[in-house]
Amino acid sequence: MKGPGRLARARLWATTTRDLLLDRFELLQRIWSEFLRVEVIDRSMVIGAQALLALVPMLIVLAAFLPTSITDLITVRVGEVTGIDAAEARILAMGGPSAVDVVNVRTQTGIIGVIVAVLSATSFARAVQRAYTTVWELPRIGGVRGWGRCLLWLLCWLGSLEILTTIRRLSGGWTMFDVLPILLQVTVATGIWWVSIRLLLFARVSWQAAFPAALINGAAMVAYTMGSTLVMPRYAVVTAEQYGVLGIVLTVATWLVGFAFVIVMSALLGRAIAEDELPGVLLERFRSWREERRRTRAPAS
Repeated sequence: MKGPGRLARARLWATTTRDLLLDRFELLQRIWSEFLRVEVIDRSMVIGAQALLALVPMLIVLAAFLPTSITDLITVRVGEVTGIDAAEARILAMGGPSAVDVVNVRTQTGIIGVIVAVLSATSFARAVQRAYTTVWELPRIGGVRGWGRCLLWLLCWLGSLEILTTIRRLSGGWTMFDVLPILLQVTVATGIWWVSIRLLLFARVSWQAAFPAALINGAAMVAYTMGSTLVMPRYAVVTAEQYGVLGIVLTVATWLVGFAFVIVMSALLGRAIAEDELPGVLLERFRSWREERRRTRAPAS
């Protein structure tokens, strides 16, 4: 009797799995249509350009006035991820100016320059906010209120990056085989982007609806950073050999566009998953499977 029963359950499982996969085509179609509607590639280019033109100058100016220890920490972290450290070493070997010499603005920038750089950097935050409002199809809140929210998010976001840097430094760095440090970074990154979505959208998206996007973004961002440490140094050296100091700019721009693509695509996928029936179906199926196992084991016990 056990053989026919198992065969019937196997057939039922195959049938329901087939139906579930067919239903998933609707999810894939929706993701593709949303990909076209949001214009993910173009929007990623815009966010990357805004980051390059606004965020990077702000970091450079702030680094010129921050303590040396903090400046060195920023330089090392950015250099490791984007490969700038390798590119700068190559430029020095070729007899060219170093990136530090190029961006040395301490004696050329006053407090007004710092304020202008910080205020202009909100264009990057506004670009991220526009991406989120487009993905969730919400009206954008502009004016002083929207600008203030973007500035608040930008400052909090930059500060939260120090947490991720500290985690990696305390763990002595990580590889793909260091599970616990990676899980810890994914958890922290997920929390950062979870709050970011709520903050930039003025809490018009619930915590539950924003969680899938935050989780995908956190995991993808950690993976992107790990991949960057492996790929970008070589790419930075090649561009430095061909274009000199401009190769550093090209390297940073390339990394920022990929960074922006992760943000936009994670939001798109997160919303599609949050509004899809798949999580509820899988949970209900798991509960049914667990209940079925309890019933089948009850006579034996």
